[in-house]
Amino acid sequence: MRLKICFIVVLTVLLNVLFTGCNGGHRPMHPDECLRCTFTKTPVIYLTPTFTVTFTITPTNTPTYTPDVMESDLLDNMDDGDNINNWGGFWYTYNDYVFGGDSYVVPLVDTPFYMQRPDISYKGYAARITGYVTTTFMYSYIGMGTMLNSLKNPVDLNKYSKIKFWCKGDGAKYRIMLASVYPDFMYFVGNNHYGYDFIAPANWTQYEIYLTQFTQEPYWGNIVERTLALSKVTDIWFQTTSVPAAPRDVDLWIDEIIFEK
Repeated sequence: MRLKICFIVVLTVLLNVLFTGCNGGHRPMHPDECLRCTFTKTPVIYLTPTFTVTFTITPTNTPTYTPDVMESDLLDNMDDGDNINNWGGFWYTYNDYVFGGDSYVVPLVDTPFYMQRPDISYKGYAARITGYVTTTFMYSYIGMGTMLNSLKNPVDLNKYSKIKFWCKGDGAKYRIMLASVYPDFMYFVGNNHYGYDFIAPANWTQYEIYLTQFTQEPYWGNIVERTLALSKVTDIWFQTTSVPAAPRDVDLWIDEIIFEK
């Protein structure tokens, strides 16, 4: 009997602890509440990997044609195929007709100038004249030229140190001239403009000429100081020289005319 009473007492104590221990014994608790007090849930953190993709671009060097100087100093590379240079001046041809000569030039005088293929890159255009020089006029010639602007206003070339251009042709000698309107030059009779003689070989060849290398031809025309002449240049001419003993054919190509400071 005493053993039974002890068992009942122990059972009662255990039940009180179970239903009152979680909240300090103030009230019976719901089993869920008890479980929440007894077991602490530990949050589980799931890590999602993040991938960063980095692209490395390795440039491929592709050969390209690069002008030697700024575009403003490139008079013309003829690549647009028209008869106007980069400074706005027109291309044209001329011959000795005004002096009674009968030398012949193509493109024809007083007709629109046109560029021809191929140029130095064999992809674009170049300026070209063909024709022939006769002996009818004592100083016969033909040539082509381009104005330095559309209004033929004088340009001071003293700010440049040299001119560069490519040429090819029939192997004959030609002369590049800087036509000036400085007052000391006399039209026709005294237009001995500053120039430089060059050979037009069979293959494309580049000339690089310092403006100090330009000279007047001896024994004719008015002598004009170089810097004064270059202060009022309106045109560039490419012209035949050396009057032939007999009529001769002409073939001259010009490309990529550049002024450098």
